[in-house]
Amino acid sequence: MIEFKECIALKNEDLSAIYGGQSEHIGPNLLTLRITSGRSKYEIADELHVDPVSITRYESGTRIPDINTLIKLSKLFKTSIENIVYE
Repeated sequence: MIEFKECIALKNEDLSAIYGGQSEHIGPNLLTLRITSGRSKYEIADELHVDPVSITRYESGTRIPDINTLIKLSKLFKTSIENIVYE
């Protein structure tokens, strides 16, 4: 498991190497977490201080959240990064 301090220093391109290229699961997992939490895309975007379009792109898989955003999402949904990234 990766330590929190190590995660902060990671670059975006390191994400797929760390998680074994499992980035295709991020979108569906984020969508499920958001719907289960009862929050809208706008609420999540507001809490993360990002554009709602970014949330749409994360959920559709056209964009992968950077490691810092994944950390924020895991805290927001009270889950681990592994639960967001893996099937």
